Amino acid sequence: MLFPAVEPPDQLTVQMTSDGEVYADKNGMTVYAFYCFDEAPDHLPCDIPGTPQQYRLSICGGPEKCAELWRPVTASENAEPVGNTWTIVEVDKSGKALFAADNPDAEPLNVWAYKGRPLFTYSKDQMPGDITGDKVGHLVDWGYWMIKK
Repeated sequence: MLFPAVEPPDQLTVQMTSDGEVYADKNGMTVYAFYCFDEAPDHLPCDIPGTPQQYRLSICGGPEKCAELWRPVTASENAEPVGNTWTIVEVDKSGKALFAADNPDAEPLNVWAYKGRPLFTYSKDQMPGDITGDKVGHLVDWGYWMIKK
C-alpha cells in the first residue's frame, strides 16, 4: 500500500527550481537541512544532538559566519508539528552549535525541522527558486542539501 506524502505545514511552501520542486519558506526561499556522516570507518551520523560541530562549522568558517549564511526557518508561536516528518526543534541561533541543547549558553530558537533536521534558508539565494545552497559542503558525506518534494 502506498500513502501520499505528508503535506508541509502552512508556514512552508513548494517552489519550482531548475532541479524540480523543493520546499521553501513562506517567502518562497528554498529550505535546506544539514546532513552529516562522519568520514571515519564507522560512518556515524554527525548531525544529531550531542555530536561534534567541526564539519558544519568548516563549511562556513566559524559560528558567526554560519549564523549569517544559514538563516533558521522559525516556527510561529502556535505552530504544530505535522506527523513525524515536519517537527519543531530548538536550534542555537548563535551558530556555535546546531542544536540549542549542545550549547549551555544558547538562547534557543524554535525552527521547523524535516525528519528531525532543522531547516535553514541560504543568504546567497536571491529569489524564490534559487538553489545555490544545495550541496554546500562535502558532496557525499556532509553538507547542506535542499529538501526536494
